[in-house]
Amino acid sequence: IAQNKIKSWEYEVDTFRFEGVKRGPYTYLPDFKVTGIDNKVVYHEVKGWMDSASKGRLKRMKKFYPDIEVIVIGKLEYTAISKWKALIPNWE
Repeated sequence: IAQNKIKSWEYEVDTFRFEGVKRGPYTYLPDFKVTGIDNKVVYHEVKGWMDSASKGRLKRMKKFYPDIEVIVIGKLEYTAISKWKALIPNWE
């Protein structure tokens, strides 16, 4: 925000429901909602590791909400970012 690269970000603000699903997962709550300067919304999911429920939620997001972009920060990205954790306030 301070560098004028994004307009805003919010933590765990939107829950997506998978209507008609008979077996879990039934909902998905992304970690971050990031609104760009151009008002485009992109969700970010931080996953240091991926379990089957997380994979299922992401797969269902693509199916039920194909126009919503979700960026997954996976193990490799998480590890790279964690090297800078001393410089990041409130890291975990």
